[in-house]
Amino acid sequence: MDLGMFGKYRLVRRLAGSGMGRVYLATDTQSNREIALKQIDLGTDSESLEVLDAERRGAQLQKRLSVIEPRVALIYEAGELDGFFFIAMEYVEGRDLSEVITNGPLPVQKAVAIAIDICEVLMHAHNFRAVLEGREYFGIVHGDIKPRNIRIAPDGSIKVLDFGIAKALSLTRKFTHNQFGSVPYSSPERLNTGDVDALSDVWSVSVVLFEMVTGRRYFQAENAAKLEHLIRNYQAVLDSLQAVPPVLRDILKRSLAGDARVRYQSADEFRADLQAFQEGRVPRAAAPDPDATRRTVADPLDARTRLTSSAATAKPVPRPKVSFMGKMMRLVMVGLLTLLAVVTYTLWHEAKLYSAGADLRHDLETEREKDLNNAWQRYQNLASQHPMPLVLTGTRNTLEHKLVASADRVITDYREHENAVVRSGDWDRARLALKRALLLSGGDKTIRAKMLLCEGHIKRINASGKNQGKMVSEAAAEFEEARDLMPHSADPHLGLARLYLTNLRDVDRAEQELRDAEKYGNFHRGRREMWLLGIAYRGRADELVRASANASGMPEEGEDLRHADEDYLHAEEMFKGAGFSKSVIDVLKLVRSSRIAIEDRMHSPTTIQPTAQ
Repeated sequence: MDLGMFGKYRLVRRLAGSGMGRVYLATDTQSNREIALKQIDLGTDSESLEVLDAERRGAQLQKRLSVIEPRVALIYEAGELDGFFFIAMEYVEGRDLSEVITNGPLPVQKAVAIAIDICEVLMHAHNFRAVLEGREYFGIVHGDIKPRNIRIAPDGSIKVLDFGIAKALSLTRKFTHNQFGSVPYSSPERLNTGDVDALSDVWSVSVVLFEMVTGRRYFQAENAAKLEHLIRNYQAVLDSLQAVPPVLRDILKRSLAGDARVRYQSADEFRADLQAFQEGRVPRAAAPDPDATRRTVADPLDARTRLTSSAATAKPVPRPKVSFMGKMMRLVMVGLLTLLAVVTYTLWHEAKLYSAGADLRHDLETEREKDLNNAWQRYQNLASQHPMPLVLTGTRNTLEHKLVASADRVITDYREHENAVVRSGDWDRARLALKRALLLSGGDKTIRAKMLLCEGHIKRINASGKNQGKMVSEAAAEFEEARDLMPHSADPHLGLARLYLTNLRDVDRAEQELRDAEKYGNFHRGRREMWLLGIAYRGRADELVRASANASGMPEEGEDLRHADEDYLHAEEMFKGAGFSKSVIDVLKLVRSSRIAIEDRMHSPTTIQPTAQ
């Protein structure tokens, strides 16, 4: 079957490929070589541009890596043509691992051999050095290890495919952000933070190994949302692991542990235990406790059996008399030795504490440690070893700065990025970070103000049902207290403005809060605020029109109509400042129709005209 030409490539048939583009079996008409050709649409929106950037980088990295690792598919060419970004790569005969598994589980030894091959490919990738665009990188993460990206050749060998979302890690940054990985094979940490590193790849191999051995996925749920929730909240190995042979089960128990610190910390470490299992040796994950054989109990009767009859009947030897000064000197020496031991131990303990704190501080500063929940736990473990850990001052300050910075990103997104969607969960994570920073700072009022700001937004968003009035009132109080603590910040005023617009429907007070926010120079109302103001003015105008209908034939009718027309006019001005999207144009038409209807009623002989102002 011939699907036509694409440049110099003749498209033969479509292959099963990744979700980010189409993959075809094609022929290079110049070299007469069969290839796999991947096409990705050249979109212009932000998500499409991010996909294209990932694909370009992935192709470049895969091309370099395939030179030293034969189990990585070769890249022949990449570029743009006819509205597509394309990658021409080695076509590997055989079947994807996903197709093989559909026929049932693989023999355990075969599954382990494939997992070892994948680990060895990742070992080369994770330790690969490269210079891209003048910047030195150390390590490549594949980012999407799954059965569909593992090709089984007719001779049983494997090829790791599709580095389309792979990223190189710089020497000073050990994590990267990538949201494109397949959910069933993504680690809980990756789904919760968006960060993907070498350990994310190792996790994916563990899930793939489980699937090869059992013929079913490790995580299963009714739909995608429940599946993602299940993985995000994963705490301990699942009961389904009982279906795995005992020794291999011990290996998977470690590689799929709920605590990331318990898992294998590299592809090489994981491979070593799999190799031991394959060769019939005891893997480290299955080895007995080395301290168990050292636990011995002395026989209390043993000392008694050593007594001889002569020792039992020997006469006691008289002790020499010690003078008072001798006793005092002995006490002084014991005291000095004790003091020396205490001082030595204290200095050793403080030095050890300082070293551990310095490691945490370095990890935070170089972003080796990006999980602030983990960083907080590490700090708490250190701080608990001393009531006043002065040696941790630098670490405490660094952690406080990182926590505040993570919360500031949420606050800044809401203030400056009008298209950003800041949800209750985002505010809650920012609040927790600020609560911890407040403990570290000893009560800094600016940090407290920001924490109150987050709490106000959480209650504003969640205000509903019978507690709506109480939550709105508490939100207003928290915004106002934050305003008092940060008198020169726009953020509390923005919180109050949103509260007045969406919860209390008081457009006049909302306008005043927005004017106050603009006083401080770090805020200018954008399309979001203009749209919300337009909605509020239109809503109040609609209420006035309804009130005028109830006052038909009375002086209040004309007054209500005049005020409604003023509010519709304000609404028009606000909507025009919100841009010219289809929704804005549609609502402007409705407002205009409402103003025409008011004008008709104002000229009706039955309407009493309002008193001139």
